[in-house]
Amino acid sequence: MAPGSLRPHHAPGRAIAHGDDMPPGIRPATLAEGFALAAERFPAGAFVFLDAAGGSRGDTYVAVLARARRIVAGLRRNGVEPGDTLILYFSDCADFVPALWAALLAGAVPVPLMRSDHSRDHAARIPRIFEHLRTVLASPKVLTDAPVGGHRHLTSITPGDVLALAELEVSNAEDEGPRAGPADGPRLLILSSGTTATPNLVALSEQALIHRWWPTLPNAELATTFLAW
Repeated sequence: MAPGSLRPHHAPGRAIAHGDDMPPGIRPATLAEGFALAAERFPAGAFVFLDAAGGSRGDTYVAVLARARRIVAGLRRNGVEPGDTLILYFSDCADFVPALWAALLAGAVPVPLMRSDHSRDHAARIPRIFEHLRTVLASPKVLTDAPVGGHRHLTSITPGDVLALAELEVSNAEDEGPRAGPADGPRLLILSSGTTATPNLVALSEQALIHRWWPTLPNAELATTFLAW
C-alpha cells in the first residue's frame, strides 16, 4: 500500500453526481490547468479573506498561484509524493487557500481541518479527530500554520510528518510544474461533522472538484463578486 493511502476497510463510500455543462473552451481538464487558467484569464481577480475580527486581506489569483508553487517546492523537498494524504490543519484562510492549491498541484490528497486557538470544544475534540485520521489513513502527513510549539494536538502523528507552512516557504524557488494525482482515486477528502458519531471521510474526485469550482459563468449582476465559506 502506498504511503498516505486509505486503509481498505475504511475506504469511503462513492457517490456520483454530474454538474451543469460548462461553456466550450473554458472548462479545464485538470485542477492544475484550472488554477493556471484562472490566473491567466482573470489577472485582476482576487480572493478577499475575512477574519474573525472583521478585518480583510486580499490576494490575487496570480499571487496565490505563485505562492502555491513555492509551497509545492517545499512539499517535495520534504518528501511529499503524488497520492500521499496531506492533512491541512489551518486557522487562517489566507494561508489555507494557497496550501490547498499546493497540495492539489503536488498530486497529494488534501484533508482540510480547521484549527482554532480559542475554542475549548475544539481543544477537546481535535486530539480524537487526529487519532481517528491516523487510524483510517496510512501514514498521513500534516501541513499546518500552527506557530512553533503549537502542535500539542498532533501527538498521534509522527513528529517528522508534521510540516510547518512557514518553513516550506523559506525559498523563493517555485516548483517546475504540477504532478498528476491518483487517476481513479479521491483528490480531496472532507470530514463529516461527526456530531452524532465518529466523523466519516467523504471523497471527491478531480472531476467533481472541477464541476464544483469551475461552474457555468454566473449571471451578469453576479459576475464580479462571490461569497464562499
